[in-house]
Amino acid sequence: MRAAIWGTATDRELDSIIGAPERARLPLTELGNAQRLVAVHGRDLRHARGVGWLVWDGQRWQRSDIEVQARAKRTARSILVEEAAQIEDAEHRRRHTQWAHRSESAAGLSNMLKLAESEPEVAIDAERLDADPWKFNVLNGTLDLSTGTLHDPRREDLITKLAPVEYREGARCSRWELFLSQVTGDREIEGVPAPCGRLHADRARL
Repeated sequence: MRAAIWGTATDRELDSIIGAPERARLPLTELGNAQRLVAVHGRDLRHARGVGWLVWDGQRWQRSDIEVQARAKRTARSILVEEAAQIEDAEHRRRHTQWAHRSESAAGLSNMLKLAESEPEVAIDAERLDADPWKFNVLNGTLDLSTGTLHDPRREDLITKLAPVEYREGARCSRWELFLSQVTGDREIEGVPAPCGRLHADRARL
């Protein structure tokens, strides 16, 4: 299984992402810091009550408190090294610098994450995770079991699971074929695998 590759600064498309000059106009409050976190990293973050923080790793939404905390730290540091550098007024820059130092405290980071949990760009209901039984995540993409097609992993599918195998169209399974031969007495088995697949997905229609 390939190592997780967390989203990078070049892979941001969230509408709410704003640059340092605009972030510098956000309030110097803990809520303002939560909004900064979402503005920069929200595309790759989700929070579900009862589950916790999830981070997009390029293939799935993965639980990772360590990665979320690392992003909170980078957000706090950016208040100093990115935002304050955009401010020309000396007094305004001094207040911004003081707030940046306070934001890097353990309490500041914890409160940033706590307030970000309910921001609409990242908050989701836990029931939405892995809700589509026809979507099956494998190492080389997401397999749509209803059509047999493979597509690139998508954030909007909200998949958290990953099977440690690759999908190969047309691949055969000798053990499965032997089983079908045994239970059918070598009779014609065309059409049998599809209903079995639907039963496995708990979507059989009687």
